Order: sequence, then structure tokens, then C-alpha cells
Amino acid sequence: PPSSPFAELLRRSKFASYDPAIRQTYSSPSAHAYRGDWGLKRPIALRRRNAFVSLASFESPAQFTEWNHAENQVRFIRRVEEMGVTPKTNVNSSWHQGLGKAKTEWLMDSDFCPGETHVLKSPKPSQTPVDLAGLGNKGPGQYGASRPLQWGDDSQIDTHVIPNVDAMSRKQFQRYLRNLRELRPQFKDYLQNQKTTGKKSLYELAQDSATDHHTQFILSHTSQAFQDRSSRQIEQQPHPNAGLMYACPSRLDAHL
Repeated sequence: PPSSPFAELLRRSKFASYDPAIRQTYSSPSAHAYRGDWGLKRPIALRRRNAFVSLASFESPAQFTEWNHAENQVRFIRRVEEMGVTPKTNVNSSWHQGLGKAKTEWLMDSDFCPGETHVLKSPKPSQTPVDLAGLGNKGPGQYGASRPLQWGDDSQIDTHVIPNVDAMSRKQFQRYLRNLRELRPQFKDYLQNQKTTGKKSLYELAQDSATDHHTQFILSHTSQAFQDRSSRQIEQQPHPNAGLMYACPSRLDAHL
């Protein structure tokens, strides 16, 4: 049977994407904002136009809607968009350190830009002509993590994601340490396969601060976990500027 009008309206509304962990902003047309109508269960005490709110909880046990003003956040993002420049992150910040490959490249994962994703290395355009008429029509099982690799044996899968210990809770960090201790035999095998280590012991390698064998091992182990088709882990791809601006204007656009 067809869905009810209310269910159809709910699916099309922005409220269907409400998540208290994501600070979304909401606005209301002037005619509705004048009556305090923001599309919620009950009116709120904000009755002026050009206002924005964020919801901490749309329904509390005390039967009221918990909301906060969000004009400053919205206007700040609008000012950044009006400048027409690509924001840069502080190189010493924890966000920049967790970006991985996004530090130097603008990552795109779309069927309409094949060869420019973070998973497959870009082939030469002359070797892989793209049929624009066939984009988006590959059928089920041809997209996402289950899609087959392209461009033969020349393609390589790589990842630049390392677990961010700064974002872990105490319990998550303790569990992460236990998992690392279980990887000690694999780490020894990894060092033996490296040509640069020679016959040095683990103690001698640990004294050399210029090497980062442990980082490369964790990177390799994480990459294998993401490549496993049976794994449920999803590779994190943080936005270069934390979603401040989704467009990527060139330097020419910024000067114009």
C-alpha cells in the first residue's frame, strides 16, 4: 500500500536527518517564525526572522524542546563562503595530523570522477578512456567497497589512516594498547622483511629516533584491515577543513 502523507513529508523533511551528535542548524520562514513555529512538536520562544537554532534535544522528559542560538555559526560559514578561498588547517592541530592523504590532495569519491578517488591511483588518461554514457549505470554490486578493482595489476590500494589516540576515550585507548601488544610477533616479522633494518636488534632500532618503523607497521596493518572484504571497518576520511567549506576554489578563482 502507498505510504501515508505524514510518512512522505517526514522523509522529505530535514528533521528526518536529526542526530544529536551532529550540530545541525535549522531555520524557519518569516511567516512561521513570527508565530514561533519551527516545525517542532511545540512553538519555541524565538519569534524573529533570519534566525537559526540548533537542537540539543527535541523532546526532554520535562516536555520542552532544548534549543540554542546558532546565528553566529551560520554567519561565520557564510563569511567564509563569500571570501571564495579554501581554508587551511593549522599544521600543529590534531585535526591536521589525522587527515592523512587529504593534507595534500582534495579527495573525491564519486562514480563521475573515476581515477580520482583515494583508493585507486589515477591512471594515465590516454590508457583509460572514460565512457560518460556508462557512468552511474553499472548495476548492483559495482559501487562502494564491494566494487571490483579497475586498471589491472597497476592499481594499488593504499591508506593513510592511523588510529587517532587523541580522540580515544580511556577505555578505547586501553583496548587499543592490548591489540598492539598482540601484534608484537607480526611486528618482528615486519622488521625482518625490511631491508633497511639489517641485523639490528629491536633495542638498537628503538634508539634511532629518525626511523618510524612502528608507524609504517601500524599503517600497513590498518590498510590490510580496510582491504579485507569481510571486515566491517570503514576507513575514516576526515574533511580537510572540518566541513567549513565543501567547494574547492582554485587560486585563480580566489584572485578574481
